[in-house]
Amino acid sequence: NIVYTDDYSKPDYNYPGQDWYKIGTDLNTKLAWSAPYVDPVAKITMITATANFVDANNTLQGVTTADMDLTSLQKNIGDIK
Repeated sequence: NIVYTDDYSKPDYNYPGQDWYKIGTDLNTKLAWSAPYVDPVAKITMITATANFVDANNTLQGVTTADMDLTSLQKNIGDIK
């Protein structure tokens, strides 16, 4: 499911200060993976893939991300006998 929320845009969330954002600012890395974490907005355990984007002068313009919910993976591992 795709869920839209403005909660990540609130000033108190401070997304540029989040680890998943910071790992994407390394211009020597095209794609970075976060450590698993509990997202404070969605209240689920997830990992984030972060990729940066730059202008013609190779100056960082921002990052884009994709989040993956680890709930089903955790359940599958927990069900292993």
